Amino acid sequence: MTQPYRRTKAQMAGDFADAREWEEQLAEVFGPNVITRFDSKTEMDIWVPGYYIEAKEKKQRYTARWHLLPGADEQDLFIIDELTIRRSAEKYPAAFFVLRDRPMERLFLAPIWELISCERARVDRVKKGKWIVDVRNFRQISDESEIPDIVPAMLADVGWRKSHSLTQLEVPQA
Repeated sequence: MTQPYRRTKAQMAGDFADAREWEEQLAEVFGPNVITRFDSKTEMDIWVPGYYIEAKEKKQRYTARWHLLPGADEQDLFIIDELTIRRSAEKYPAAFFVLRDRPMERLFLAPIWELISCERARVDRVKKGKWIVDVRNFRQISDESEIPDIVPAMLADVGWRKSHSLTQLEVPQA
C-alpha cells in the first residue's frame, strides 16, 4: 500500500495565504450582503442569502499517484476533501463549489447534486478522504462574476429532480 502524501507546514502556510486572496476576490462578486467563513472548519466559505459557495483550487498539475479516475486526463482531474463535500451536503441543494483550475486557467461551477453523484475515485491522505473528480462533469464558466446570475437559475430549475445522465445535462442559462 502506498504511503499517504504529506505536505510540509511551509507548503500549507503558502497554500493558505494564496487561497485567501482568491477567496476574498470571489466573495466580492456577491456584493455587500454576503457572509464569509473562510477560517471555519464547519461552515462553507461564503453564504449569500439563498445559497452557499465553497471555493476550491487546483494549483498545479497532479503527479501520477492521483491519476485514479479511468477515462480522465490529468488536466481534467480535481481533488476535493471528502469532509468538505459531506459538510456541504448538509446544505443540499443550496451548496455550490467553485473549482478554479489554475494550470489550465479554467473555472467550473459544481452544484452539490452533481458533485455527489458524479463518478469519482477515493483515496486516503493522512487520515483524510479525498475525492478525485473529472471537472468536465460540471459547468465551465468564464468568470466568477457569472455566479450570482447562474446559481439562482440552477436552483429554480430544480435540476436535482431530473433523472437524466450528467453527461447529457443541460444547465439553464442565466
